[in-house]
Amino acid sequence: MSKYQYQPHWVKGEIVKEGLRGSEDRYKEISKFCNTYNRPFSVLDLGANFGYFSLRLAAEFDCHVTMIEKAKGITPQLQNLCVKNEANNVTLLKHNASIETLKALSKVEKFDVILAMSVIHYFEDANEAIKILRSMCDHLLIELPVSEDAAHPDVVKKIIVPDDAILLSRFRTHIDSVRPFYLMSSPRTEEIIEGWSGKYLGEFMKKESIFKMYSNFDEKYIIYANRLKSRGQKILRTKGKKHNSVEAKLARVLEKQAGRRLKFSYRDIIPGINLMTYFNMGGQYPTKQSILDDVSGYDEPHGDIRPWNIILTNDGAKIFDKKSQEFFNITKELDEYNLQKTIEWIENTKIQDDPIRPIDIRIENHYTTARKK
Repeated sequence: MSKYQYQPHWVKGEIVKEGLRGSEDRYKEISKFCNTYNRPFSVLDLGANFGYFSLRLAAEFDCHVTMIEKAKGITPQLQNLCVKNEANNVTLLKHNASIETLKALSKVEKFDVILAMSVIHYFEDANEAIKILRSMCDHLLIELPVSEDAAHPDVVKKIIVPDDAILLSRFRTHIDSVRPFYLMSSPRTEEIIEGWSGKYLGEFMKKESIFKMYSNFDEKYIIYANRLKSRGQKILRTKGKKHNSVEAKLARVLEKQAGRRLKFSYRDIIPGINLMTYFNMGGQYPTKQSILDDVSGYDEPHGDIRPWNIILTNDGAKIFDKKSQEFFNITKELDEYNLQKTIEWIENTKIQDDPIRPIDIRIENHYTTARKK
């Protein structure tokens, strides 16, 4: 058995191949926490190995799981396990994570839960890695190594457990050491997220939009505040609207920061990851063809079909951020044109593994002419 075969191979409720280390005890603790959610949620599994935790969560919960795994000998097998499990709510990224790439990821994605199971000591600065991971999730479930049993013992000795970390359990390893398992929570009500559109639209996004995120175990949505006429979405201050009290509070905060009265709108967040994350971080699963099959039949009025407005969700690739016909000149010809350009981009663009220097995207579109004057 390979020294990297830590986890069992899990296929539709059965272990078809044992691993060096049992995973059932840790999964019970993870699933116990995930049962707290009363809504669909998102998970990032950093150093997923053979995906035991990810594939079980994807099968047993209403969630989307993103797995990051770098090992050449593992990722083809992990991709095959995704296929065998018919895991439509799983994304696999073949990526060698570093401090810098985690920072880049934290600017464009926010997860409900991150799993970091005995992987943090592979970062040169484990404390900085923990800090970044906490910035991109509400809840970090992390198993820490102990210096006497782990690779890179000098790194392990420098790990500082945050004061607010909650020790959930301790688990025995395959080499008979015992590792602590912590919950580190950073629930957010006011969080700016740049998003991939910010990278590609640059100063336009900075001038026109402010993004804030709110989440708990029952709901998760993003706040938009801008000079535009809310782009056809609900105005937050309308009396009696959902989330009214929280939104009113956030509205006051945003207005104070901006120094002006703003239009507000909100949108529930769909669990998943952006297509641009998939293309910039070594996307392996689902396949490009599967993504093309999902988006090519889109025929609803939209007004802004572009690659960064596609999310890999619990139910395949979906086009989001639909514009309102009240404020935009949306035509069938415009949507057909932009959809075809987006399909061609997916077909012709090579997947890379460098979120720090993202793919240079040049898609001719009519976004500016779609907006009503």
